[in-house]
Amino acid sequence: MKKRMDIILYSTDDVKTFAGLVQKMDGNVTLSSGRYCIDAKSVIGIYVLDLAAPLLLEIEKWKEEYAEVLTPYRC
Repeated sequence: MKKRMDIILYSTDDVKTFAGLVQKMDGNVTLSSGRYCIDAKSVIGIYVLDLAAPLLLEIEKWKEEYAEVLTPYRC
């Protein structure tokens, strides 16, 4: 089951920690901002996005255990 949510990454530490967390998730995990969509498991890819605004996170294989891990980043 797919899950979508808005997140925000405030700092470079947030980006690094977030990417480390989603690397452990199953399936494709993407982040979108405007017309750009990147692999959320890529730290460098995340920096391509506009981090001043909320990002759309899409997790292809959602598990309820991900909810607690992502709580600090939810808008």
